[in-house]
Amino acid sequence: MRRLLVKVSLIALSVLIGYIIAECGYRVYHYTRLRAENSNGYPFYYVETPLYSFDSEIGYRYNPNLNQSFMQFDADNNLLRSNNVRTNNLGHISPNDDSIEKPDSEFRVAVLGDSLTASLQNDIPWPSILEQMLNADDALKSSLGVSKFKVINFGMDGTGVVQFSKVYDAEARRFNPDAVIINFITDDIKRKFIWRAVTKLNPEVSTLLICTSLPTDISNRNCVLAPQISFDRRLLDNKNEVARIKRDIYNERVKTLPWFSLYPELLARAIGSKIGLHTKLNLETRLTPYFDSDEEAIRESLGSLQKIRAEHPKVLILHIPLYEELPSDNLPQFANELAKRDNSLEIVPMAKFLPKAGGDEIKSWFNLPFDGHFSNKGAEIYARAVYERFREYLSGAKVK
Repeated sequence: MRRLLVKVSLIALSVLIGYIIAECGYRVYHYTRLRAENSNGYPFYYVETPLYSFDSEIGYRYNPNLNQSFMQFDADNNLLRSNNVRTNNLGHISPNDDSIEKPDSEFRVAVLGDSLTASLQNDIPWPSILEQMLNADDALKSSLGVSKFKVINFGMDGTGVVQFSKVYDAEARRFNPDAVIINFITDDIKRKFIWRAVTKLNPEVSTLLICTSLPTDISNRNCVLAPQISFDRRLLDNKNEVARIKRDIYNERVKTLPWFSLYPELLARAIGSKIGLHTKLNLETRLTPYFDSDEEAIRESLGSLQKIRAEHPKVLILHIPLYEELPSDNLPQFANELAKRDNSLEIVPMAKFLPKAGGDEIKSWFNLPFDGHFSNKGAEIYARAVYERFREYLSGAKVK
């Protein structure tokens, strides 16, 4: 019996040693292969000055008093499109300054949302256009007994519904808004809370770090380097230099993978789908992290919306349609599933209130084919639709 145990132990040890050798060999091969891939062949965004600063409570803030180009490049470093982005004195994306103090005669509106609300990808944010439309409406101001509307843009790109309640509680609430407008796209329901920070790979180059846990450090496996890069603008004319910068960022991403962990990566790669293992030595391609399940996403997002509504008496919740969701007037299936969980939320499908148009006209509302966010024209059209719905809301009319 003892001989049998020794024999079995030797066999098991041999198998273990063989697996360890194979695992090490695979990791060397995989590391070499990743480094050899076209590491500079990916699209990126360029800003001359970093847009973001870390904030432990709300995830991040935009840096104040910026006025610069937001540029999108393809994988071969050719400029696809560009627009101007401005942040005000408090770091909100807006051409107008904001203040925490509120005059007695001012009606203040807090606007929450993601990138389609923040409006990084067009020249004039639609919340600013909404403010202009409201202030031109003398009848509405008179009916409310106010002399001025102030719309404050708390939109933050990359965030989801779960983050909106924290932005309201820790930031928007301080401005004492008279009404809150929440804007979300279907994908926002699935998004986890994120933190952002800017990290320097060398003294000349900064890049964006997106994390689903703290600390915001490149060594944190829950952080990923995003292709939003800042460096001397004069280098944009030198494609070889841009390629080198991108290659350095790519190689840094490869190095941060857990190459020396005890995780059975080879086993996960070979039969992981059958035994519940997932590979970990992969470069994350999704920069917007999702909840692990749709049920968790709906539960957490629903709780976030309910929290804001419980804390403010005037909350208007709007669903923003993307190009691929038009021209349908209905909420997309996943957004409708959220709405059905609490009918009292009264989510407004904004697709129903946009102009009826053909495919080419609808395309012009977005930065297609390179980007799915609102164009300047789309920002104007969406602002008009929100103005009309908000006016009805303030007058007590049904908006859904």
